[in-house]
Amino acid sequence: MALTRRVLDPMKCGTPGCTCAGPLILNARCHMGRPLQVEYDWTTGVLTVACSVCQRLVAEIAVADAPPPDHPGTVNWGDKREKS
Repeated sequence: MALTRRVLDPMKCGTPGCTCAGPLILNARCHMGRPLQVEYDWTTGVLTVACSVCQRLVAEIAVADAPPPDHPGTVNWGDKREKS
């Protein structure tokens, strides 16, 4: 089952005793603190997150379709990025 906002939004930090309100950070339980490998499948619109050490599945995340460019609240990222 791919993770969606309905699943991710209520998730909190999984560290015992932690009360942080920070961002949700995905880690592999098998090799904590090691890098993750992320792959995107254009045919399904799913990001697969796996441990870079043993390739154990961490999460599958369904990517939402973008709203049309003229939709209220749509961000034009070209205007928001730092200019070099």
